[in-house]
Amino acid sequence: MARLIKTLFVLVIGSWLSLATFKQTFAQQPIAVPGEAIRIADIGLENQVPSAIDLIGPERGAAGRNRSALVHRLQCWIDGIESCSVADLNDLRIREIRRFLGTGPSDRDGLLSILFPDQSRIDVRLERVRDLAPDDWDRRVYEPVVLPDTVRAPGLPTVPSRPGELETLAQQSSPAIRAALERLRQRLQGGLEGTQAGSAADADPGLVPFAQGSTSPGQ
Repeated sequence: MARLIKTLFVLVIGSWLSLATFKQTFAQQPIAVPGEAIRIADIGLENQVPSAIDLIGPERGAAGRNRSALVHRLQCWIDGIESCSVADLNDLRIREIRRFLGTGPSDRDGLLSILFPDQSRIDVRLERVRDLAPDDWDRRVYEPVVLPDTVRAPGLPTVPSRPGELETLAQQSSPAIRAALERLRQRLQGGLEGTQAGSAADADPGLVPFAQGSTSPGQ
C-alpha cells in the first residue's frame, strides 16, 4: 500500500511539473498579429529594402540602417503618425495590432510577418515593455524587434551569414534573390557598404526621428 501511494505521488508531481513547463513555454510563444502578412510596400519601403535578405548584416552598416528604417515605419503605422507613414491608418490589420497591444495577453508578445517583392519574408516581434513606471507617460508599451534569423526566401533552405556559402545558394534562386544574396555577400565582405538597396535610411530622406511625446494607441 505504501509503495502504491508513493508511486501515485511521483506520478502526480511529474504531471504537475510537465503542465507547469508547458504553460511557461506556451506563455513565451508570440502571437501572430495579424495572421495576414504585411507587405513592405504597405509601409513604403519596397524601393529601399526590396528583400528581407537586405536586413541581414552587422548593426553598424546598411543592414542595421534598414532594420532601423523598418522599425521606424512600423511604429509610424501602429502609432497613427501620418507624417511618416504611407500606409492606411485605418487598415483592418493595424486595428488588429492596436487591439492586441491594448487588450491582448500581457505575458505574450506579438509577431508580424513582413513580405517583400521577391517573396522573401522576415518576422518582427512586438515586444511588450514590462517595466513601465506608473508615471512613465512618454514610453511606448511596445517595441518592434526585427529578427534576422527568421528570414525565409524561395528556393533557399536557409540564408547563411558567411560569404563562402552564398554562391552555391545563388545558383538555385531567382534573379531577384540572387541579386539580394550578392548584396549580402558584399556587405559581409565589407564592399559597397551603404549603397544600392542596402541603404534604406540614406535613400529615404522622409525618415525622421519620432517626437519624444508621441503616444501609442496601446498606451
